[in-house]
Amino acid sequence: RLNLKSCGNEQKSSSASHSGDDGRPHTKMLGALLLLATATFAFLASPPLVTGPSSSGSRKTTLRVIERAMERVVVVAPPPPVVHRREDEELSLERMNLEVVTQVSFEEEEDERDERDEGSSESSSSSSSSTTSSPTTTASSPTTTTSSQGVGENSGVGRAMDSLFSGVFGLLHLFDESEVEDASKNLRVLWARSLLDAAGALDDKVAYELLPKWSRGVTRTKALRPLARFGEFVSSRSNFIDEAVETFRKNGGKRVVVLGAGYDTRALRFPDLDFVEVDRPSVAASKERLVKLKGPRRTGRHHFVAADLDDGALELEAKIRHVAPDFYDDEEVLCVVEAVLFYLTPSAKRSILKDHVLSEHLYDAVVVTDSFKPMLASPFKHDAVAFFEKRNFSLTDHASRWGGAVHFAAADNLNKREKRRQTSPFLPPPSEGIPQQKKKEKISYFPIASAGAARSWKRPSFDGAWYAVCFASQLSETNFDEARGGRKPYATRLWDEPLVVFREGDGRVVCLVDACPHRAAPLSMGRVDGKGRLTCWYHGWQFGHDGARQDRDCAKSQAKSYPAVEKDGLVYVWRGRPEAKGLDADLSLLPEFASVAAAKDPHHVVDTVLDYEVAYDFVVENNLDSPHLFYLHDGSVPALASLGMTRENLAKLQVQRFKDDVGVGHVGKLRGAARPNKLIRFDAPNVVRHGGVSGFHETFHIVPVGPRRTRVLLRQYLPKGPILQTLLDVPGVRPAIDTLVRNWNFHIALEDYSCLVGQSQIVDDFGAPRLNQPGVGDDLVMHFHAWRDQAIHNDGGREPYFSGWAPPTDDGGPSKQKKQLPSRFAAYERKVRGGSLQKQDFGGKDSRGGIAAAYGIRESFNANHPTPDFPPANAASYKPLWNAHQAVWSLFGMEPNGHSDLS
Repeated sequence: RLNLKSCGNEQKSSSASHSGDDGRPHTKMLGALLLLATATFAFLASPPLVTGPSSSGSRKTTLRVIERAMERVVVVAPPPPVVHRREDEELSLERMNLEVVTQVSFEEEEDERDERDEGSSESSSSSSSSTTSSPTTTASSPTTTTSSQGVGENSGVGRAMDSLFSGVFGLLHLFDESEVEDASKNLRVLWARSLLDAAGALDDKVAYELLPKWSRGVTRTKALRPLARFGEFVSSRSNFIDEAVETFRKNGGKRVVVLGAGYDTRALRFPDLDFVEVDRPSVAASKERLVKLKGPRRTGRHHFVAADLDDGALELEAKIRHVAPDFYDDEEVLCVVEAVLFYLTPSAKRSILKDHVLSEHLYDAVVVTDSFKPMLASPFKHDAVAFFEKRNFSLTDHASRWGGAVHFAAADNLNKREKRRQTSPFLPPPSEGIPQQKKKEKISYFPIASAGAARSWKRPSFDGAWYAVCFASQLSETNFDEARGGRKPYATRLWDEPLVVFREGDGRVVCLVDACPHRAAPLSMGRVDGKGRLTCWYHGWQFGHDGARQDRDCAKSQAKSYPAVEKDGLVYVWRGRPEAKGLDADLSLLPEFASVAAAKDPHHVVDTVLDYEVAYDFVVENNLDSPHLFYLHDGSVPALASLGMTRENLAKLQVQRFKDDVGVGHVGKLRGAARPNKLIRFDAPNVVRHGGVSGFHETFHIVPVGPRRTRVLLRQYLPKGPILQTLLDVPGVRPAIDTLVRNWNFHIALEDYSCLVGQSQIVDDFGAPRLNQPGVGDDLVMHFHAWRDQAIHNDGGREPYFSGWAPPTDDGGPSKQKKQLPSRFAAYERKVRGGSLQKQDFGGKDSRGGIAAAYGIRESFNANHPTPDFPPANAASYKPLWNAHQAVWSLFGMEPNGHSDLS
C-alpha cells in the first residue's frame, strides 16, 4: 500500500564521478540534500489511495503489512439443493440447477453508498474548490491524503512537507536558466525519473538532460541507489504507458494527448509523434520554456495547453481545439492519463472520464494508470471490462492495485475502430496480408488464469490436464554426492502411479515412470549425475529426455516417460489420454497471468509443502469451505485474527457466487464493509485459489498422491511494496518472513487435519453421506462434487487411481482377454481402478532410517513416495517452532491464541 508515486532512486553501474558540467565540487553536498528530501518523502508520501474516510492516518507496522498480505478468503453462501450426477458430457452452472435460495446481493448497497458519497462530495466541492485548484496544495502536494470520494486533501504534515520540498527543489534549480516555477510534485517526478533511469528501472535519458546542469549529477551518486525501490509505482506505470504508446506508433498512430503532463518526457522520447500536453498554466508555461531550452529536436508537433482539469471536459476540449484546431481530424489520437485523476473532485473526474477521455468522438485509444473511484471501485477485471464497454471501449490490457485504488488499463474506441476497418491501436499490426487478430480478453477474478482449468470445467475429466507435482527447488534439495554418483531424483506419485522427476544437464525437466525398462528396478533408488543423466541403481543404465538411453544407443531400452515442463517455479506433468502417448500435451493449457500488466505486478513468493493422509477431495472441500476459517480457526494465527476471522464475526459474512472464464467461486465480505474484498475459486481438476483485493493471492495445488495421500503445493504471492521490498533486502529478513508465513500455514493445516482425518474415516470407512445437510458456503463444495461426479462418469465410471501397467493391445486398449502385441515397456499403458488401500511401505526412508541406515546398505526401497515429511501429517518439524512461539508469548505475560495440542 505504500508504493510511492515519485521517488524510485536506484542507479545502474556507472561511473561514480562525472566530467564536464556535472563534476562540480558542490555536487556531493547537493546529493546529501536530495537524499534527505527523497528519503523523507519516500516514507511519508504515498499515492492517494482511496480506502475510506480514515485513510489519511493509515501507516501500518511491518507485522501488520505482512498480516494483511496473508489474507484468506472470507465468504459464505446459503445452501443449494442436493446435486445428482448427470449423464451429459459437458457441465455448466445453468444446467446443474444449483440455485442459491437466498443469494446475498451487494450491488444495491454499493450503489446507494456511491450515490451518497458522490452527493456529499459534490456538495462540498464548491467550498473546497479554492484548495483543489491550487497547484501548491493539491496537484503538487507530496503527502496528499484522500477522502472516501478520492478528493485530494492536505494534512498538516503534507503542508510541512510541501514547504520542505519547495525549498529543496528550489535550491536544486536555483541557477537554472529555464526558471522553472513549480518546485513540488511535478519536478520531483522529473528528478525521480532521472534516478530510476540511472538504476535501470526506467529508460529515460531525457529526464537527466532537462535537469539543471550544475546539480543534476546527484542523480548519478551511489548514495541514492537504496531508494530506487520506492519508485516502483513511477517505473511500472511509466513502462506500462510507454509500451502502449510504442504499440500505438507501430500501428500507424500519430497523435497523443497527455492530461496532467507535468514534466513528463514522453513527447521528447517519441519525437516523431505529435503531442498535446495539458496541465495547469504555471506548469504548462514552465514545461514549454524548459523544452525549448533543453529538449532534443523533434520532428512532430508539440503543443502545450494551459487548463485546470477541475473545470471539466467541455472547457478542456475547447482549449485543446483552440491551440491545435486540427488535432482530432484525420489521424488516430491516443489519450494518456497518468496519476492525475487522484487529485480531482468526483464531479470533475466523472466529467473528464465520461465526456472527454472516454468520449466516442475524440480518441481512438486510451491508456490510463490512475484512480477511477468512485465510478469504478472494484479491482476485478470483469467490472473494468463492463466499465469500458458501457462507454463503447474495448479493454486490451488491465491490472489493478491496492484494492482497485489504481487501475492500469489500455482500451480502444469501438466506434473509431469501425472506421479504421476493425483494426486496433493496441494489438500487433497486420502484416504480409495477415489480418490483425484480437485475442479475447480473459475475465478472471484472479491475476492467474488457466485455459486448461476452463476446458476441464466445461468438459469434466481428470485426463487432459497439467498437474503440478513439485516446486522446481525440490529437484535440487538433496546434496550432490560424487561418491554415490550424484543426487537423488525427486520421487513422487500422481494418482498413485510412481514417478521420478529430475533435471537434465541442459536444464530441461524430465519425468519417467519409476521403473527401469531393463528389469523394472525402481529408478527412484538411482542417482542423477553431473551431466543430468539418471543412473539405475541395479545395473547402471542411464536415461535422459523422453526416457532415451544415454549410456548407449539402444531405442528398445527406452524408459516410459510423460511430458513435463517447468513454469514459474513449478514442475508440471501432463496426464493425457493413455492412448495418446503424451502427444496430446498442450502447453497453452498451463496456468498463466491473465494480463501483461498483472504479470509485471511485483510480489514476494512464499512456497509451502503440506502433507495429508486423506484423499485429495477432502482437501479440496476444506479449501473451498469459508465459514470454518472463522469457527474452527477462530483467529488462531495473527494473520487470521487481523482480518477478523473469529467466531464472533461468523454471522456477519456475506457472499456472492461468480463464474468467470476459468471456473466458479465466491466473492464475499463482512456485513457493513464498503466493498467485496475476499475471493475463492475452484480451478479444475485439483486447484483452489484464494485471494484478496489488496493484491495478495495464493494457489493450492492439491496433488492426488494416492487414495489416502495428498500433497499440497501452496504458493502465496505477497504484494511487494517499498516497505516489504526494503525489508527483504536486509540480510536474514527474507528467510525470517518465509519461515513466519510457513509456520502460520502449518498451524492452520494442523487445525484442519484433525477434522479431515475423522471426516475421512466416517465417510470412506463407515459410509456416512458426504453432504447430508448443506449449510452456509456449501454451494461451492457442491459445485466441486458435481464436477467430480461428471468427470468420473466421463472417464469410464472410475476414479483415476493407478493399478498397474499393461502392454498395448491390437485395439489400442490393455486387456488380458485380447491379443497382446510385443512391445517395449515405454509403450505400456496405465490401468486405473476405482480405489484401493494405500500401498505398503516395504523399505526404509532412504537416508532417514530403515535397512540402509541400520546395516550400512547404500540404498533401500521406499514404496511410500513422496515421504510425508511435512505438517500436518508429520508435525515433528513444527513442534519446536510451536514451543518457541509459546515461549515468546509467555515472556510478555500473554496466552497464545493457538488451539492445537501438538504433544
